[in-house]
Amino acid sequence: MGATIYHPKGSMCIKCKHQLDRKCSKLEFSEMKTIKQYSHADDPTVFKVVICARYDAGTSA
Repeated sequence: MGATIYHPKGSMCIKCKHQLDRKCSKLEFSEMKTIKQYSHADDPTVFKVVICARYDAGTSA
């Protein structure tokens, strides 16, 4: 049985004003809206891309 790994959409992180000052790894990504799901051949791990609920497009730090 494989794991399910949740991660935020990378382009959101790049534009987020909190990219340098927030400990985003502590956020509960599994509770956020999934927009894409993928896995690699012969690997039971499922990756789920989410929209970060804490995203803030204000001026980045």
